[in-house]
Amino acid sequence: MPCSHCKQEGHNKRTCPILKEFNDLQLQQELFEKELLQKELEQKAVLKKKQAEQSLFIQQQIIEYEEAEKADLERQKQEELSKKLAEPTKEHLRELRLQHFMK
Repeated sequence: MPCSHCKQEGHNKRTCPILKEFNDLQLQQELFEKELLQKELEQKAVLKKKQAEQSLFIQQQIIEYEEAEKADLERQKQEELSKKLAEPTKEHLRELRLQHFMK
């Protein structure tokens, strides 16, 4: 009795080598697609982790920059204050002379 799928003698539809080969190829393709999907998911997870690390790194950089900026502004204020204290103005010199002569 010939195969109902390929019409060849010597086997039936259940043992047909063409269908078996087709089913094997289908299984291989499904496994390949699953592997691809798994790799994509892993790559997405790695990418999300990197993005999270980068965003944390960027946030840390922003915080460090703001702290450095505050420290720099404070240093500039201290420098301005020390300049004012170190260099007497004309008004200050006049007051000192007046105080000296008044004693």
